[in-house]
Amino acid sequence: MLNIYRWSKTDEQIRKKIMERAMFDISSIREYVAGWLETIKNEGDAGIVKYTRQFDNNNFHLKDLKVKREDIEKAYKVVPSKVVEILKRQISISRQNAVSKAGQEVVLKSFIPGVQVGYKITPIESVGLAVPAGQVPLPTVMQILSVTAKAAGVPRVIACFPPTNDYPEMLIAGDLAGVDEMYRVGGIAGVAAMAYGTETIKSVLKIAGPGSIYTQAAKLLVFGKVVIDMVAGPSEAIILADEKANPVFCAADIMARAEHSPDAAGVLVTYSEKLAQETKKEIERQISGLQRREIIE
Repeated sequence: MLNIYRWSKTDEQIRKKIMERAMFDISSIREYVAGWLETIKNEGDAGIVKYTRQFDNNNFHLKDLKVKREDIEKAYKVVPSKVVEILKRQISISRQNAVSKAGQEVVLKSFIPGVQVGYKITPIESVGLAVPAGQVPLPTVMQILSVTAKAAGVPRVIACFPPTNDYPEMLIAGDLAGVDEMYRVGGIAGVAAMAYGTETIKSVLKIAGPGSIYTQAAKLLVFGKVVIDMVAGPSEAIILADEKANPVFCAADIMARAEHSPDAAGVLVTYSEKLAQETKKEIERQISGLQRREIIE
């Protein structure tokens, strides 16, 4: 599961293999994704129901599409207060970071007399967030994306996530972070709904968020109709640490990446063999009680 390499003594072929990153190629699924995008574009809400029943929840009904205020209130009643406090703390940290990056609204500089150059930050009117939630809830993704959009001054922020499981943590994270509308539709259908609009979901100007290769392919194919943030590949993290680093934290950070998907990657780079060995032992200790152990391994 976990290997330790001494770079100076590692064969060149193994080095290349270690440094390989997951590739993103939609050629084999382009036609398939485009077909579903066209279905949602033409059929609207009915297309969403068709897609969702096939892939996420065969008992899905149109009335379940939009998250209601009463759904959010119910979520607060079932999620432990400790979890809610953790979400609040995460959001506070994310908000401070996002606000610090927003900077001044207008920046002008004069390089020669009579000439000023600069830029003006103008928030766009609407942003749609694609939030994965197929196997486990990702409230952190929900809050990071939405806090960033709100810090930029976007007046309308919506979030779409699959209704495989109606995770209450997702609803609370969205509520605390200031999401204006939440919808139970994910993957290709979620991207299509945000790009083209339906009877229930009004289209947005920009779509942001991670997700499967199908979600990312959908974002690529609607680019031009809307702006997208980027094409998000598998989760990756590289941790640079010296002998003073805590192996407990190093192990947790590596597994936090690895648990996302089988093609995710977590790497520790250190000149301390002691830290490398301790981190390996710590991963073996921590992983024993994790629900997503199989994916991490």
